[in-house]
Amino acid sequence: MDSVRDLFNESSEAFLSDEFILRSINRCLQDIAQEDYWRSETWVPAVAGVNQINLIEALPDYQSLHQARFSGRNSPMVSLGSYKEYDELRTANNSPGVPEYYVVQNNTLFVWPSPAEDLPAGFCLYHSYLPPDLTCSPENPDPPIPRAHDMIFICFVLQQAFLRDRHAPGADSKFQEYSALYEREKQRLLAEGEPPELAVRPGR
Repeated sequence: MDSVRDLFNESSEAFLSDEFILRSINRCLQDIAQEDYWRSETWVPAVAGVNQINLIEALPDYQSLHQARFSGRNSPMVSLGSYKEYDELRTANNSPGVPEYYVVQNNTLFVWPSPAEDLPAGFCLYHSYLPPDLTCSPENPDPPIPRAHDMIFICFVLQQAFLRDRHAPGADSKFQEYSALYEREKQRLLAEGEPPELAVRPGR
């Protein structure tokens, strides 16, 4: 917040309140999350005979699914190219078994065949997600990126600040300047955060 005000040439909260800066920082988190920067593995239950999982319910901060694996299998499930391919498989044979294929449609994971048994940890989902909002309190105050990349938040907030102050002399050029700087900083972060080749571990 201090860095933003220094660069905006504002010594007080006359124009940029703490609330505005914090909201902008959390919008920046959302923008980075849309690039699939933060990723994690989550195990979700398998229910016998059920061939679909609501990803929003199973993974509240879910962004995108990158890989799925069924418990006990060394190889990941095969991602189908379309829901039509899944529907053709299901129509040809709808008997339960060991899930081998999947497709995501409207934030729902469809698998084929459906599981033959209930498993508390049935599917291992490798997915990107949106981190919790940052706060100005002891609860979650630190951005989940290396400190060397903090400039990405400063550039994003200043971009938003000059957009808000767009009628001031020179505000448009400053908006363009910080927009370009933000994109440059974001690409640096994404390049350094490129996930390694996913190692498939045995099922739990």
